[in-house]
Amino acid sequence: MQEIPKNLNEKQMCEALGISPKTAQSWRHNGRGPAWYRLGKRLVRYRAEDVTAFLDGGRIEAVPGR
Repeated sequence: MQEIPKNLNEKQMCEALGISPKTAQSWRHNGRGPAWYRLGKRLVRYRAEDVTAFLDGGRIEAVPGR
């Protein structure tokens, strides 16, 4: 896995998660997905640790014997 920059723009975050920009926009509108912040009126940024926490939150560990 490639190293994720400290702060990601929408395109970088989408590439890291393998989602489309439309999905990211929908998540923001509906209060889902990783935490984000806005710079000015249009720039959206994501902290790498928030994206990682979002991924870890959906993690399901395999249980042997199931």
